[in-house]
Amino acid sequence: MKTVMRFTLLLVSVFLLMLTAVTSPVLASSKVTSSSGVLPAVAHGSAYAGYLKVPKGGHIASVGPLFPVGLGCNTSSKTVSATAGSLSLSGFATSGSLVDKVTTNYSMSTVSVQASSDVQNVNVLSGLISADEVDAVAASTATSSSASSSNNSTFTNLVVLGNHINGTPAPNTKITLPGLGYVILNEQVGPVNHHTQTHISVTAIDVVVTTTNGFNLPIGTHILIAHAESGITVLSFPAIVGARAYGLLTYDKIDRNFVKSGPFANVSIGCSGGNKTNSVASVTVPVIGSTGTITDTAFGKIQPAGGNANSSSTVEQLDLLSGLISADTVMSSTKTAFSTSGSASATTSLVNAVVNGVPISANPAPNTRIDIAGLGYVIVNEQTLKVTSSRASASVNAFDVVVTANNSYGLPIGVHIIIAHADSHVNTF
Repeated sequence: MKTVMRFTLLLVSVFLLMLTAVTSPVLASSKVTSSSGVLPAVAHGSAYAGYLKVPKGGHIASVGPLFPVGLGCNTSSKTVSATAGSLSLSGFATSGSLVDKVTTNYSMSTVSVQASSDVQNVNVLSGLISADEVDAVAASTATSSSASSSNNSTFTNLVVLGNHINGTPAPNTKITLPGLGYVILNEQVGPVNHHTQTHISVTAIDVVVTTTNGFNLPIGTHILIAHAESGITVLSFPAIVGARAYGLLTYDKIDRNFVKSGPFANVSIGCSGGNKTNSVASVTVPVIGSTGTITDTAFGKIQPAGGNANSSSTVEQLDLLSGLISADTVMSSTKTAFSTSGSASATTSLVNAVVNGVPISANPAPNTRIDIAGLGYVIVNEQTLKVTSSRASASVNAFDVVVTANNSYGLPIGVHIIIAHADSHVNTF
């Protein structure tokens, strides 16, 4: 009997070992590396030295952010920085030399990002607040199973209202400024930590104006000195996604600058994915025309098997250029995906569409061009699709009206009128 029991226990042990062997690939999938051999993650960080942020409609103008640097949707080791000998926020705050920097480091098992703004000889509001040095530092680190952020800021010889503050103030230290408002020292938002995502934001000095004051600063003004933020999202597949849509955009390129009206009902997602919708009841642009309801969507997701993204724009009751182009409904959409290979597609569908008096097919062929005498031309279902070994992308405009001739509408040559734009992409790394 004892021999039988031992044999039974041995079988159970073997079975458990086999079960562990079967399930271990699922756990290993969270440790997948990119084609470059690093942990698949998106690191982002930004920093700036100063910002005079005035409420809209204030009698003085905002200044800054000054000397900003940033890394967004970053997937490799990199450093960006900005330096200057001094800064001035319209005289309300000044400083000596400064350095803003963001650095990311990638390895097979760890990703880190540090953002910092180091500002020397700070003087805010004629000595109301001063410091020999403030150094705002936000840092984030992540592995395949954990992510966290920290505030590593420091202050040197800080003085507020004539009072010396030893060392670095605790996060979110608030001091009342009589006849002005208050200041938050070592202002911290976060950290927000999850096992695959982390973020933190730090501002060394944030002066907030809450009352009428002798400096003539509008109520609601912020004086921000030394800002830094950092964050990381660990991905289940080495890819980033993107998607955007809008219902109407008019633009013209003058010299090297674009003059725009719109985009209207614009919506987009971040590179680690998301799901967003934006809608407006109607849009009217003088000379150009009007629409009814515009509804735009953007979606992206990254899963262990790959990434996918899509977008769409729906425009109701379109009336362009006094009926030159009209439709009951206009809809464009894109779809992109990448796993072992990529795919991309785009569509445009129309209901009761008319261009220059001629009805248009409900499902027009891609890149259909219609010339319009005395104006230019319109491209219907304008598409660009690209698939490479590491990227799939799609872009579509239901209508792209291009002005190439002098016209009765008074529109400059070179103007584009875009209706129902959608784009999406998936990039692997």
